[in-house]
Amino acid sequence: RSTTRARADAMAADAAHGKPADGAECPICYEDIDESLYAEFQMSAGGAWEAASCCVNCLKTWRGRAFGDWERLLHKTDCRRSLRRMLAAGPPTHLTRGAMEGIMQPPQEVKEDDPDEAPVDPPVHLLWLGNGEGETSAVLEGAHVDDHDAYWQECREWVLRNRGPLDADDATAAAAVAAAAAAGKAAGK
Repeated sequence: RSTTRARADAMAADAAHGKPADGAECPICYEDIDESLYAEFQMSAGGAWEAASCCVNCLKTWRGRAFGDWERLLHKTDCRRSLRRMLAAGPPTHLTRGAMEGIMQPPQEVKEDDPDEAPVDPPVHLLWLGNGEGETSAVLEGAHVDDHDAYWQECREWVLRNRGPLDADDATAAAAVAAAAAAGKAAGK
């Protein structure tokens, strides 16, 4: 009986969602978007559902690889400006509005008052997938959601140790990290 009720609730929830527009095409893979490839997203709990421009398959692929791509770039890039932007924005945790629109990288616009400030692409709260999965998380696979701030600090310290200071504040922080490491060695830790 509870299985029947759950199935009925799922069907009612699915009925509250739209259908793809005629001729809808994914801007990533160029597949025609039918009902099985259609997706919607919410920007906040209880917010309006909006149609995603890209298909279920591309959203799921991006959700599965975006965090790992961010980490690889953090460890591989030698571009100090990229590192400053990545660290300013912090590690990604969720799919973003840009991903829903088929933009699989953050916008590269630079603000005149702070050329190193990372552009903000708002996170998605929840996805609805028309392939039968229904409502599902917008959290990126592997993302550090529960310990985000600690992981972010760990990333900053890794950059200081392996790439050096990126600005004057980093130079001060690097000196403090080095002093703490030296004090630990002197104390026999």
